[in-house]
Amino acid sequence: FPSHDTLKTYFDTLYVDTSEMRSIKDFGAIGDGITDDTEAIQEAIDYGSHIYIPDGVYLISDKLSVYNRISIFGRGCLLSSVASKASLAIYASDCKIDGIEFNGGDITGCVAVYCEWDGLSVTNCNIHNFEAAGLQFSDIHSIKGFFVKNCYIHRNTGRGIYCYGQSEYGLIEGNNLWLNNIGFETSSGNNSIIGNNVNENAVGLRYTIGTNDSHSIIIGNNINHNTVYGIDIDGISESMMTITGNHLFNSGCS
Repeated sequence: FPSHDTLKTYFDTLYVDTSEMRSIKDFGAIGDGITDDTEAIQEAIDYGSHIYIPDGVYLISDKLSVYNRISIFGRGCLLSSVASKASLAIYASDCKIDGIEFNGGDITGCVAVYCEWDGLSVTNCNIHNFEAAGLQFSDIHSIKGFFVKNCYIHRNTGRGIYCYGQSEYGLIEGNNLWLNNIGFETSSGNNSIIGNNVNENAVGLRYTIGTNDSHSIIIGNNINHNTVYGIDIDGISESMMTITGNHLFNSGCS
């Protein structure tokens, strides 16, 4: 299991050269919240490795496919339309997303960011109003893992963050998980939840099943006012978890 510092350093050092940065507006994106900008944004992603999304609301009517070693950053908002199945779909390795707002519009089955197989970093993002999940990780086996930090993940009627299958080597640090049905849920181990605010969800953190050689870490979180459970653990032995230094207050059960 890679150390926390190793995971953070790996993603922090990706894409330090922004000489190839291109704005999605260079490819015709409008950002008025009315015009469908899906094609322009996909063209920008297909073109280069450093994609900038400036201020604006960019309507997305279909999933965006993001390839290996793509960095997406900026200050704009991606808004899902009725026809969209996901604002952003990640099926590749070594991707990094920073500073973007994702608005799901409460559309059935919608996920903000979906990643499978290999490494993803999501930092400083605002992710809200998704019906299925804000972030979903599926079968992440690489030691590159996944890294979610300083994100505001709220008002998702499914899960804020969902780790499905054997999604391992994740570090979830310094995020606000608020008013989701489930703040964070995982069916696998070797994930660390450190220094998050997990408040006013139905269930704050949920852990199910797990393998004998996995280990989950829950350290230094504020887990407060979750109506059903603060921490819900099912089918995982005590030897597979480290839970210490958390503040749990006024949740249904923990």
